[in-house]
Amino acid sequence: MLLYIGFVGFPFITGISLSEYIRRRRLTLAAFELQITDTRVIDLAMKYGYRTPEAFARVFKNLHGIMPISVRDKGVSLRRFIIIC
Repeated sequence: MLLYIGFVGFPFITGISLSEYIRRRRLTLAAFELQITDTRVIDLAMKYGYRTPEAFARVFKNLHGIMPISVRDKGVSLRRFIIIC
């Protein structure tokens, strides 16, 4: 019962659904991984649950405002998503 109350109350506290929070968190982790590793975009797309790199790139750009391939360019800044601990 307590878990259900937490699930229902999550949007009230955060302003977004739990599934949207998880999606944004995964995309934020993928962005950090793109910045600090040489992992290919296709590999990150699969790692974070996307069937195609195109689908991953589309949602990545919607959240961060930049294509994943451009993250490694110098001077690029990403829209940050605050992670709830």
